[in-house]
Amino acid sequence: MVNENNFKVVRQLTFDLADFVKHIKENGPTQSASLCAEHYRMLREMHDEIDAVKKEAYHAMDYYSMSVLPELFEDEGVTTLNLASGYRVTVKHTMRASVKADAKGHAYQWLIDNDLGDLVTETVNASSLSATARMLNEEGRELPSDFFNVATLPQVSLTKTK
Repeated sequence: MVNENNFKVVRQLTFDLADFVKHIKENGPTQSASLCAEHYRMLREMHDEIDAVKKEAYHAMDYYSMSVLPELFEDEGVTTLNLASGYRVTVKHTMRASVKADAKGHAYQWLIDNDLGDLVTETVNASSLSATARMLNEEGRELPSDFFNVATLPQVSLTKTK
């Protein structure tokens, strides 16, 4: 369960780990081969465990930013919250577009036929295509769904305010 106490414990462990790694980097090579080999084993295991935890944390953050927070903010009718911890959390939605893999030729031709050929190079720049999708949306037009993936996604930002 996530709570402030657990967060503080994990944060302290992170600092302790950083100190341990710094100590090994500063002192490891001057010690015996067996001690350095043991340090290496410990570092390798820590690295693998941290990597696994980072992946889980990333998926949890993604879940919060793509589902939990946007839904709760919408339910509560807010777009921004200032936290007691000195951060501000904001939810906004942004449109993204990409060319469907199996419709690249048709998508490029549609762009050219609709005076958007400047987007077509060796590849279509995803940021430019997304900006074009937003522009077309504002004009009441859209990229054809046969050739393009278009989605409006929530975007959560965290800003330190103190």
